[in-house]
Amino acid sequence: MTNASNLPTFMVAINRKYRGKLVPGSPEFWDFNMTFQNETADLDTLVVTVRAGYAWTSPHRHVRHHWPTRQNPNYRTTYRVRANVVGSQLLALDVDTQDERSTFYTLLQDPLIRSYAALLHESASSRPEWPRSRVIFLLERMLTVDEYELALRALLYRFPYCDQSVKHAAAVFYGAVDCRYYQRPLQAG
Repeated sequence: MTNASNLPTFMVAINRKYRGKLVPGSPEFWDFNMTFQNETADLDTLVVTVRAGYAWTSPHRHVRHHWPTRQNPNYRTTYRVRANVVGSQLLALDVDTQDERSTFYTLLQDPLIRSYAALLHESASSRPEWPRSRVIFLLERMLTVDEYELALRALLYRFPYCDQSVKHAAAVFYGAVDCRYYQRPLQAG
């Protein structure tokens, strides 16, 4: 799909209620995971969203699941769980090495990233002396959850220095206020 400017569009879930990174287990974290809204966006919108400090994740249904645990037999999930993800057209890598491998310059030397990454941006904790970046690939179509996780595992194999824990479809990607970014020019679809 394309928008009025003929730029490719995609579905993404954005949390416009909270800015910055929330700590799992904090009082706001439950509400944070319940307040993502599915939107149709383009890369320009995603850049504005990220640079405003808002988090994003894969689009998902707003359904709570009963997953009893020993400690809580009545436990019900938040909305942001793998079982609710409808798919994703964005694949993202966290490059948190805090060395030259996390710089835009080095990342763009890689032919796969240079040719296919749609967006690179600094993460909120990035510093000039300790760079941290995110690499985002925009795919031609939405992948199913299983396809997404397989593709992400392949990318993580190709880039072993990236954060290996970010490999599930319900992963959240935090925004970074006024971060530096690189957006590859895309041809209109």
